[in-house]
Order: sequence, then C-alpha cells, then structure tokens
Amino acid sequence: MISKQQHQWASSRFLLGIQILEEYIAGRPSDIEHAIAAFNDAITIWTPVDSPRNWSRTKLNLGTCHLKKRIGLKVENVECAIDQYKEALKVADRSEWPDHWATLQDALGQAYRQRLGGDFAENLELAIDYLTASLSVRSPETGLRSYALCLNNLGNAHLDRVLGEPSDNVERAMAFYRQALTAIEPHAGNDDDDLRALLSQNLGLAYRDRMFGDPEKDRELALSYIGRAVDIYKQLDVPHLEATTIANLASVYLMERFRHLQTRRADLNFAIDQLTVALRTLDEEISPHEWATAKVLLGQAYMERARFIDREEGFQIAIDHLEASLRVRTQSGDPLEWARTMQTLGSAHSMRGNAGAGIECYNKTLAVYTTAFPFERRRTLKNIGNSFFEQGEFEKALPLFEEAIKLGEDLLWISNTPRAKHVEAAEISVLYPNLAYSLLALGKRDESIVSLDRGKALLMVQALSLSDLAVNRLDDTTRKRVQALRDEIRGDEKLLSELLSQGSPEDVEPVQQRLERARRDLRGEIAASGRGADTYRSLAGGLTVTEILELVRPGELLVAPIVTPRGVAVIMVPAGVKTVEEQHVFWLDYPELYQMLHPAQPVYNPGSTEQFHDWLYWYSVWRSDVLDETLQNRESFLDDLLQALWKGVMEHVHQYAKQLAVHTLLLLPQGGLQLLPLHAAWRLDDGERRYLLDDYVIYHAPSAWLLRQCRLRSDELGKRRALCVAVKRYKDFLHLRPLPFAHVEAREVSNITKAKLMRDKEATAASVVENVQSFTHVHFACHATVSNDPLAAALQLGGYGAMPRDELQVRQIISDLNLSETRLVTLAACETGVIDYLLSADEYVGIPGSLLWAGAAGVVTSLFMVHDLASCLLWRCFYDFHWNQGLEPAAALRAAQRCLRDMTADELRVIAESWRPEDPNAAEELLFAARVDRPFSHPLKWSGFVYVGA
Repeated sequence: MISKQQHQWASSRFLLGIQILEEYIAGRPSDIEHAIAAFNDAITIWTPVDSPRNWSRTKLNLGTCHLKKRIGLKVENVECAIDQYKEALKVADRSEWPDHWATLQDALGQAYRQRLGGDFAENLELAIDYLTASLSVRSPETGLRSYALCLNNLGNAHLDRVLGEPSDNVERAMAFYRQALTAIEPHAGNDDDDLRALLSQNLGLAYRDRMFGDPEKDRELALSYIGRAVDIYKQLDVPHLEATTIANLASVYLMERFRHLQTRRADLNFAIDQLTVALRTLDEEISPHEWATAKVLLGQAYMERARFIDREEGFQIAIDHLEASLRVRTQSGDPLEWARTMQTLGSAHSMRGNAGAGIECYNKTLAVYTTAFPFERRRTLKNIGNSFFEQGEFEKALPLFEEAIKLGEDLLWISNTPRAKHVEAAEISVLYPNLAYSLLALGKRDESIVSLDRGKALLMVQALSLSDLAVNRLDDTTRKRVQALRDEIRGDEKLLSELLSQGSPEDVEPVQQRLERARRDLRGEIAASGRGADTYRSLAGGLTVTEILELVRPGELLVAPIVTPRGVAVIMVPAGVKTVEEQHVFWLDYPELYQMLHPAQPVYNPGSTEQFHDWLYWYSVWRSDVLDETLQNRESFLDDLLQALWKGVMEHVHQYAKQLAVHTLLLLPQGGLQLLPLHAAWRLDDGERRYLLDDYVIYHAPSAWLLRQCRLRSDELGKRRALCVAVKRYKDFLHLRPLPFAHVEAREVSNITKAKLMRDKEATAASVVENVQSFTHVHFACHATVSNDPLAAALQLGGYGAMPRDELQVRQIISDLNLSETRLVTLAACETGVIDYLLSADEYVGIPGSLLWAGAAGVVTSLFMVHDLASCLLWRCFYDFHWNQGLEPAAALRAAQRCLRDMTADELRVIAESWRPEDPNAAEELLFAARVDRPFSHPLKWSGFVYVGA
C-alpha cells in the first residue's frame, strides 16, 4: 500500500512535471529533462497495480515530454513517446475511463503522425485510425475542447497523408477544421481562445495549400484565418506562437497559385519583412523547428524576388537562408523536412543557373522520397528531368519523365472527386510535352505523338470512361451493368464533393470506399467483356500510332505542335501515312512562342515593346480595364499577336499543307495555344490580309483520343431536333448586363431550325437538365462566367429569385447532363473556352470539355469576349450554312465567320428591315453599325469562336 505521504510526494512531482511541460510547449525557457525526471519520480511510487489511473496519466505525460522534446534524435524521441503511450493504454479501459482512453488514442495518433521509423504511409494510416477511435468517444457534450482538438489532429494527419490523392486529403482536412471551429464558435470564451487560434491557423494553412478552387477566394480566406490567429496570440501575449503564425501568414504571399500580377513585388517584400520580424522572436535553440521553417520561407521569398531584381545577390541570400535551416532540418533527425528543404535549395540553384548543383540537391531527396511518397517523388523526378531537358540531355531526361508520369497516373486513378482528377491531370500534363519533345529529338517519332496525345487525353479519359462512348459496342447485359456502375460512380463523386465542402468528414470514408470498389468493378466488367482488351485500353487512355493516324481523312492534315522551354516542334501528318517519318516533323525557330504562352516575367508590363508575347496576361487586364487607351489599342494588339502566330507557326503549317493540297486542318493545340484564335493568323497576300481560315476548314480537338470518340458519336445520331436557350435580362443581378440581341438571335436560330425556345425565366438550369437529352442541337444565348476553378465555370441562366444565381456549372454538366443524343452545342456566350491554363490540365477543361464529357459530339465555343451584335449575325449565318445547306459544323463556322467579316453595309440594312417588325431597337442598332462598310471586318469581331470535336 502507498502511504499518504508517498502519494503527496508523487503528486507534487507530477504537478511539477506538468508545470515544466506546459512552459516548454509555450516556448518559455525551461528544461524538458526536469519534467521527465519529475514524472519518473512519480511512477516510482505510483504503479499500474496500486495506482493504475495515476500511473497511466503519468505515462501519458512522459510520452508527451518525449514527443515535444527538441533535443536529441527525433526518431528516438517519437519511439519513446509511442512506448510510453502504449504502456499507459494497457490499464486504460474504454468503458470505465473513456475520456482518458480517448486521450491516449489521440496521443498515439499524433505520435504516429510524427513517426520517422517504419513505413511512413502506414504510420499515417495508423495515426488516422487512432484519432478516429478517439473521436468515436468524444462529442461536444462530453468535452468540447477535447472534441475540437481531436478534429484538429485528424485534419493535420490528412494534410500529411501519403496514401490517397493529395487534393482529396486537403479537402478532408479542411472539413475537420471547419467542423471543429463550428463546434467551438458558439461558446466564445477566453479559455478557448488558444484553440480558436490554432484551428483558424490550420484552416488558413489548408486554404493556402489547397490545389484547386478560386485562388483569389482561397488567398483571402487563408489570410483572414491566419490573421485572426495572429490577433488572438497577440492578445494572449504569447510571442513564440505569434511569431510562428506571422511566418505562416507570410507564407501565403509566397504561394505560386496566389500570384497577383500587379502586386507580386509588393507581396514578396511584405513577406520578407514579416519573416524578418518573426525571426527576431524565434530562436534556433529554444524553438528550432519554427525557426527553421521561417528561414526556409525567407529563402523562398528571396529566391522568388531574385527573378525580378538583384538576381545574383538575391539567389545567394536565398541559398544562405536555406542552408542555415539545414542545421536543424537534418536527414537523420527530420528526413521529411530535410527533403523538402533540399528540394527548395535545388530550385534555388537551378534558377540561379547552376543546374548541376540543383540536380545534386534533387537527387539527394530521392533517398527519402521513395515510391512510398508518390506525390513528392513525382515532383522530384520532374525537377531533375526538366533540368536535364533544358540542357538538351534528352536521354537522361526521358526515364525520369516516364517514371514521374507513371506515379502521377497512379494518383490520378485513385482520385475520388472531379476536382482531384483535374489537379492530378494538370500536374502530369505539363510533363508530356517535354517527354514528347525528348522522344522526337531521339528519333522516336511514333512514340512521341502517342505520348503527346496520351498527355492531352488524361482528364477526358477519366471523365468519358464513365459515359457510354467507350462501351457502346458491348453486349446489352454488360452495357446495363456498366451503366449502373457509371451512375453509381457519378452519384458518389457528387456526394463526396458535397460532404467535403459541407464539413461532414465522418461520412467521407464509406463513400470513398464505395467509389474505389465501383471503379474496380467498372474496369473489371469492361476487361472481362467480349471486347475487353481493346476497350479496357481505351479506358486507360491513349491510342496507338496507327489509330491516331487513321483519324486523318483524305484532304486533311493532322497538326500537333509541341511547345516546350527547350524549343518548338510541329508534327504534321497527311492521310494515308502509317508511321511518323522525319519529313513530318518541323523544328521551328520561334523561342518567343513559349515565352508568349508561359511568360518568364509574371508581372504585366503594358509599356513593353514585346507585350503581345504576354497575350494571355494582357487579355486578363484588357477584360477588366475600361480605359479608353486600352479599348483603342486592343485591335492593334490582337493584330500583332495574330501576325506573330503566322510568322512563327502557321506559315510553316500553310506551306506544308499547300504542298500537299489539303483543305482541312485537324489542330491538336497544346500548352496554351488552345486559347488563341489560330484560325485568324494572317499574312499579306498581294497587299491584302489573308487569314488561315481563308484556306482551310479547321477542327480543334483536345486530343486524338477524344476526336475519335466524338466521331463515333456523330456517326450514330438520328433525326435533328433543336433547342434554343436564351436569356436577355438577369433580374436582380446587375453585374450581368442585359443581352439586347439574345432574343433576336434565338428567333433567328429558331426560324431556321424550328427549335424549341426556352427564354428568360423559363430557361433555368433545372429545365435544361430535364429537357436537353432529346435534342441533337442545343444553342445557348446567355452569359457565361469563368473561374480559376474550371469546375465553377458556368452558363448563367434565367431562373428568377435564385440565390445564388441560377447557373449551369461545369460540375453539374458533368454529373447531371445527358447529351448522348446531341450532335452539336453552340455557345453564344463570352469566354466559354477560357480557362486558367497555367493551373489547368493541357486540354479543354471547362465548359466545352464538360459538354463533350456529357456526350456532345461537338461544341462551338468562344476564346474571348465577343461582340453582341456580331455574335447574333454570326449565328444567323452559321445555322443557315449548317442546317439549311448541310455543311459540317467546322465548315459552317468557317463560312459564317467569313460571311460576317465580309458583310457589307447594304447587306446589314436588308437584315435590319427584316428585324424591324418584331424588334425595332435591334434594327436601329444594326443600322447604326451600317454607317461604315464592313463594320465587322476586324478579327476581334469575328474570330472569337472555334469548333471543338468531330
């Protein structure tokens, strides 16, 4: 038996240990070894037999001392912590002592999350299991603080998680943080301020690390949440935590995804100032981890700023800060943080121009980034491969690109939401052009075009594999099973997205498990079918070189550009060719093209004489700038761009096509070219402008694979029926300006096609989803909105009283729209083909891609803001050529654009008189335009639309 005096002495040692431990965690000067000694003294008295609860509590705190210890090897400290926690758990019964049992589960979860020994991925899965077990006992009623902390720890574990798709894991982490904040917010009180700060900071960091969504909104939320945490820590007078949080706030300004073109330099200077302030408080000895993190961030800030100013000096300062952090972040003590720092150091050397030192740093990290870390290993292999590629060492680059792509595709297949698929496809797609160029340079031409097309088809394959295109030749029984699985997958993907966004993390796991099982079953059904091998390969993505070249019909020329930082090549193949020969490859001397599509200087410089090279950045300024100077210069600016495109690229295409006497170009644009009106590239011919579309019918395709699928669709469609959806005025949404010609346009299209009309408040998203499947042709005359998140791009429809707006978003088109009977969708709306190509996969992601995803065989889409009246006239011409005269959509669009371009004032007056009885205001507008002859002759008025599909 323990005497009362012994018990009191043990209690005093226990309380002393608690006091020292709390001071140590708060960053105040204290010796953790004294706390360990005090706890060890206590358990010389308290034993698991005589005082099981006190003994278990002491063991718990001993484990925490080792876990928080900042001296010694981290790998050994964490193992000691795990041993202590497991010992404590032996006498903690869940039914008799649930709160303590849950606390130990939580502690083990945190320890396994930090464990360096064993398999890291398995450790994190164990951490999540322990934390989930803890949460099974906890609730806001049994203990609000412990409940919220457990959710916080689950969020942290998912942010670190190796298995699963990274962007899915970030979304789940955010759901846990939001759930915890929602629980504690109604219970405002000083006792929970530190927890509120912790959760706010972690949620802000998750928004910082988010891989998709609107960057502007995510940036604002990240700054708001982390800034809130800074304010709380300042009020609590905790300098150590305040400084750490200030460093995290500065990190938001460094994120590549959050680049503000106009304010980048100011952002970097602000980050440097804030990190400098934080480092005045953080001490290498007292808080080494936080100090090292701030040093790494400061190195990143100087490295980024060196791209603009003080190049040599800036990179050296960055390298000095990064190397200093390695005094704390060692390979033996903290291998993951060490590897991340070495990655950044490698980038600093590479950006400075010392590729050899960069490769050396990257190679070192591969010892840590094994295949157990597919996301990090892929990034490292990409960095090394790109370094060799830019030096022209293609044989060394090739296997690195191939392994990186394989790792990325494995991640793509396990992605559980459309957003996550998009992120992974975007990550991988940037590798394929370099891979294709390397293969081409090494004489492997057939492999080059196959690889290029596979890269362009990645995301579409993931989407279209769930449609009936890839399985439309299966037997009825298999098709029904596949259809049921497809519907299940679509439904669960939609449900999973909702659960992640609504903060219901506990419901996510079973949905993910169902998705994985359904995907396995889907692939199994197809692989086991009569056409299994061929169709399964199609679902896995990619065509053979024979299948690609068979797409080229007589009179056509396949044009596949490869735009890379090393150079530009174009593969051009006519009909009847069985293999890509040397004469089909054209190496272009046009280094400005990559600069134009991927500007090295991310800050817009309107005074630059080379400003047309920054077209896509310039356009983003133009669309938001109403200054007269901008409006006056935009036509000449586009002229310069289109002439440069002719001289740099399309002239070579034209010369070869003319030599072969072809009349149709199948364009597979890549690397940002898909956002440019290539058909309007021009040259002078006998003193007159001649555009590319004057010589050729032009098809655009995201990939040869998708072109093949679209042709299968178009061959199977039956009797034509048209639907016209038109919205003239948007009630209660002033930022969506009226479209005065929407009804005129709808009437013109309907007069030709006898289309069913849905106008204004009848034209709701719900009615479109319900009715669209029975129409072969669908025309939208409405607004569209673009977003940095391609899945949030939307057609703005006319339902009144809808909050938020009644719109048909890409995510809804993908999940709900059935266009399996649709030959053509025409989008008479601005910017429906615009995406943030620097953050998106190299293909038509967004509204056009989603419509092809939903089953349409072809889409006419717009590349920039289109002129209302000109657009109305264009569609009048288009449907006459297509519906009445029987031209294929690509040929009809070409004819309509030439017709609009060449339309005379006299012709406009005739049209105006036909409009006057039903719409006199529109007639007057048209007569006003007819004051000059050929008012729509500039490509800004007629070239904005392109045809995508078969």
